[in-house]
Amino acid sequence: MIPARIDFPCRTNTDYEEELIFTESADGSPVNLMGITFQMQVRDRPGGNLIFTPTLTVDGNALIVSWTRAQTPVPASYSHDIVAIYSNGFREPWCEGTVSVEQGVTING
Repeated sequence: MIPARIDFPCRTNTDYEEELIFTESADGSPVNLMGITFQMQVRDRPGGNLIFTPTLTVDGNALIVSWTRAQTPVPASYSHDIVAIYSNGFREPWCEGTVSVEQGVTING
């Protein structure tokens, strides 16, 4: 499988949440995610230092990617991928891209 390109833009002063719906290439129907677990790591570069590990939650046909502002690193561009892990242990990359962090303006109390 060739992974999809998904970039996540975020800011230092907010939490982040994104709902991903993967579709079948043949008919565009949502992929059934039940029975699949996912792993995602954000690193300073592919194979580099681990920056943080987002929370991944399967909700029906949606994969929810989230992290708190406390997890959000300093402004920069980071690398990520999301790997699907099937019940038989087979691992497959589903997407890759960047996490681009910009400095927030409003300071939260």
